[in-house]
Amino acid sequence: MKRYILLLSVIILIGCTQNKMQTETKKLNLSLETRDPKTNQVITKIEHVDASKIGVIIIDPWNFHWCMTACERVSAMVPRWNRAVEVARKLGMPIVWMPSDIVGVYSGYAQRERTLGVKLQPVPHVREMPPVIFTAKVGDCMCGPGINCHVNFGWDRINPDLFIADEDLIAATTDEVYSLFKERGITHILYMGLHTNMCLFGKPGALQFMWQTGMTCMIAIDINDANTHYNPATGYTPDQGTQQTDEDLQRAGVPMINVVKEWQKIGMWDDKWIVETVRIVPWGKPKRPYFFEKSTTVTLTTPWLDDVNIRYTLDGSEPNKSSTLYEKPIIISETTTLHAAAFRDGRLVSIPTDAFFVHLPAQPPQPDVYLEALNYIINVSHLIYFAV
Repeated sequence: MKRYILLLSVIILIGCTQNKMQTETKKLNLSLETRDPKTNQVITKIEHVDASKIGVIIIDPWNFHWCMTACERVSAMVPRWNRAVEVARKLGMPIVWMPSDIVGVYSGYAQRERTLGVKLQPVPHVREMPPVIFTAKVGDCMCGPGINCHVNFGWDRINPDLFIADEDLIAATTDEVYSLFKERGITHILYMGLHTNMCLFGKPGALQFMWQTGMTCMIAIDINDANTHYNPATGYTPDQGTQQTDEDLQRAGVPMINVVKEWQKIGMWDDKWIVETVRIVPWGKPKRPYFFEKSTTVTLTTPWLDDVNIRYTLDGSEPNKSSTLYEKPIIISETTTLHAAAFRDGRLVSIPTDAFFVHLPAQPPQPDVYLEALNYIINVSHLIYFAV
């Protein structure tokens, strides 16, 4: 009997300890970073908040973009994105997907129907969005000089590699997402997505509108991407464009958090997870090559990997720790498949990736006379009339 009571006491003690750990895990001390508008110095504020009071909004994670580099940059974020959102779900955060333009595709999905079943509430306007001046130049596309991508709106759903859980929600409007969060007692919003200076900032349900409701709005600095440009002549990359855009928002008072660092702080991020991809610009793929006429300059970056060596190959083989070390932008002048990966102390620490570049043959000479410039002469005698 004594042994039974002792065993029961141990079980109860273990259960209480587990419950206490789970409760403590949900208490977050977020490091919210803004910037002094005059000095640009980082200002860190610790926000104490229960994880259940935070909602995640994901803006425009489309499966396609008219710019091939923009499209592949989204795919490069997906592994980190999936892991981060998986942890957010475990912490009790509701996940709301907001893929503007194509929400109708999800009609009949439980995640969309559940949203439509929420009683709409009036959206309050309790404060103004601070003025934001985006300073990063937006190019014709993010592939840089050369043959620009043709604008076409081919996206028709969420990136297929992003995991949408059964309990997630899919919303289309500001009042839908506000009502969802109001019903759940949400006070803080964590934004992920693209493009930071356009969609994530100004689409329905995006930062500009939810800020006005009085909720505390944050952006995941490690899971967002701005629409800017690439200039190999100056070394300016889309990574720098995103950083510049994030800093513009921070100077306006919009806080950023590094999601992975926050999940590490509470022991819910495994550092053994390999979730990063070497970023390539311009970034074509075999089914959507990057075409160039004479040569193209390719830049490789790893914005969220420190102390790594980027290794690459141009012969179609997978890179290893002995492959060519990336030290400066690569000049490609013929049709080439580039493979790249990051290594730290000889160990692979990124997901291997590739890009495909196609060298176009010499263009024929320009005509001396264009057809539309010719004067047409009709010889009436050669016309044949058919009578019915």
